[in-house]
Amino acid sequence: MVDPLNAWWAQQLVLCGWAFEPEPNKIEAEVARARLQALGVADRGELGWRLMEAGSIRTDPARLLAALELLALAGSLQWLSEPRMRSWLVRLTDEIFSRYANLEHWLEALG
Repeated sequence: MVDPLNAWWAQQLVLCGWAFEPEPNKIEAEVARARLQALGVADRGELGWRLMEAGSIRTDPARLLAALELLALAGSLQWLSEPRMRSWLVRLTDEIFSRYANLEHWLEALG
């Protein structure tokens, strides 16, 4: 059975340039590691800061989308446990849905 939250998450990652993957946290480890390095995220500490910044009051939609990508990459490297990753995913999704009435508004905000 398909998890609707994972399906939505996977769709958001397509906006980041990733191919659709039904399990977003199953990116090949070397690919995930290289992408994190390209984003300037060298360790779990930096990951934590980036996720915390994504949930701030003034966060723009691009930063929220970037946080969804970071979660997928970190999950693929097992930097976060499954429950912790899911918790962050729910938190970010709640943040997005509280700011944007529907998918159309979210996509418009991303520009």
